[in-house]
Amino acid sequence: MDVLTATPELADDEVTGSMWIDATASLVFQLDPKTGAGYVIELWAGSWPVTLQKLPLMEDRWTGQQRFAHTDYQRVELGEPLDRGTALPFRLILSGPYIELTLGDEVVIATLSGELVRGRFGFWVTEGTGSLEDVMATPLKPVPIRARSIAGTTSSNC
Repeated sequence: MDVLTATPELADDEVTGSMWIDATASLVFQLDPKTGAGYVIELWAGSWPVTLQKLPLMEDRWTGQQRFAHTDYQRVELGEPLDRGTALPFRLILSGPYIELTLGDEVVIATLSGELVRGRFGFWVTEGTGSLEDVMATPLKPVPIRARSIAGTTSSNC
């Protein structure tokens, strides 16, 4: 399996683009370039499910060898199957522990997982062909909180 990855690490970013798949494909992110551990969103052309998985690198307690453990975080069923060979716009928001994926106009994944909060973004196809087009990663900007004053009152009549 070859994973195509972007060179810079992402932390608090919005990744947008279009995806074209005719088989099974995955968006990978927060990917550790040394170990390969990270998150995977798997999609199947012609099918309904979309899954968010975490692939942590763990030591097998019997053999002592390093291997990937597979943990499903979220699994959703789309309203209709993904079209084969049709460009599908996507938006992936990565903000600290928050992960959100929008396909077309529908938010399909939204969850928190603070274990991996930075790493590379990539794409892989396990069967058939697929591509990402017009991919852009944009850093999220912190929202400033402004207040002239914040006050509170307590009562000592307990």
